[in-house]
Amino acid sequence: NRLKAAKKHKKLLREMYADPGIKHSTVHGLMIDAGSTGSRLHLFEWEPRVLDSHKEVQEAVSGRKLSFPESATRWTDRLRPGIATFASASDQELVDAVADYLSPLLDFAKTVLRKKEESFVDFPIFFRATAGMRTLDKRDRSRVLGAVRTLFSNNTFC
Repeated sequence: NRLKAAKKHKKLLREMYADPGIKHSTVHGLMIDAGSTGSRLHLFEWEPRVLDSHKEVQEAVSGRKLSFPESATRWTDRLRPGIATFASASDQELVDAVADYLSPLLDFAKTVLRKKEESFVDFPIFFRATAGMRTLDKRDRSRVLGAVRTLFSNNTFC
């Protein structure tokens, strides 16, 4: 089953490398949904919202000039197990374990956005830790999320 999943993942990466379907003018954001059985990365794109005048600022504040994020299902990647499984790692091992775990998702995003590599550090990453993290005690939950924060604040990782 893992071998089949690995082959499917390699095929997805080849397809994304051939033609990710990313528009040149758009900006991007990443959302990682870290659930109980695995984590999914969703890549979003939207037209930049440039406000050149007081009128445009007023339109944006009133909700008349908005940018709406869009995503394609092919801009999604997933992995298993859930991130909560790393709560048992020692403090010394935790950041490296979480880095090894999340790297394939960020590598996928970097593959899709390879033509915008110089802008990657400017794209926001949202991390949602849902069901699996709720089962951890407060200390372990804090340790795992702290490791994620450490990684996401490191420009060489992201």
